[in-house]
Amino acid sequence: GYKNGIIAGLSVYVIYVASFLVADKAPSVKWPACIFGGCMGGIAAGFLWTAQGAYFSRNAALYAEAAGISKEQATLTFAGWFALPYLGFEVVFKLLQSYIGLDSGPLSAGWAQGKNFIYVINTICAVLAVFGCLRIMPLKEDDKEEDPGQMAAREPLLTIMTRQALAASKLFITDPKMPLMMSMNIAFGVTAAYINSYTTSVVATHFLGSGYAGYLAAITAGVAALLSFPLTNLGLITSGLCGMELSKDCLLYTSDAADEEDSVDLGGRRIIKKKKKKK
Repeated sequence: GYKNGIIAGLSVYVIYVASFLVADKAPSVKWPACIFGGCMGGIAAGFLWTAQGAYFSRNAALYAEAAGISKEQATLTFAGWFALPYLGFEVVFKLLQSYIGLDSGPLSAGWAQGKNFIYVINTICAVLAVFGCLRIMPLKEDDKEEDPGQMAAREPLLTIMTRQALAASKLFITDPKMPLMMSMNIAFGVTAAYINSYTTSVVATHFLGSGYAGYLAAITAGVAALLSFPLTNLGLITSGLCGMELSKDCLLYTSDAADEEDSVDLGGRRIIKKKKKKK
């Protein structure tokens, strides 16, 4: 189910984070460890974001039904609550990595072993995240949906991956919104990579000096965190048109499910629901 997918993704993320600790402690296997860790990070993201998007969407649907509001309203409300801690922790870790992880600089703790300690902190937090998600509630599946956990139990992993890839390809061809969303995500990815890898490292270092890149990146995430609730409230006022477009990119996965209340996207496959007639 959704919960198991989240736990599986976070578990693989532990390997991803720990690989950098291995690379730092064993320079002889630095490149293999980094390449292996990068591959594990990609696999973990595939599990985590797919399961998390489905869990998020299903949770919003249940909340909307219980509260007597539309699924769009529930999704926007949940988006604000999701973005605030997500981006807040990003700010904290960027500040820690800049203050403790750098052994020199104007805003550094000057701790020679700080970089090693940061890798240890990241690994410990990744493990704690796995155990924390063991406590989340396993949501009841919709009776009209086929249980992903039951599907995974009777199908080989290669079959599941092939089926989902084909379903995603078909959805990309048949749904005119998919190419539009892809172009937006590509543009955001290029822009985010440019800001993180060039602006905050090369440009900021040239004009401000070394040691400021992490703090500048933390400012970006902090502003996004502070704007999460105003933007979601703006989305509620404007029927979701502005809030969804201006929300953090991590929330774009659920925007399609929020826009169409009669369908839900679960990892590349669309499940059509019959619209309920209002009495």
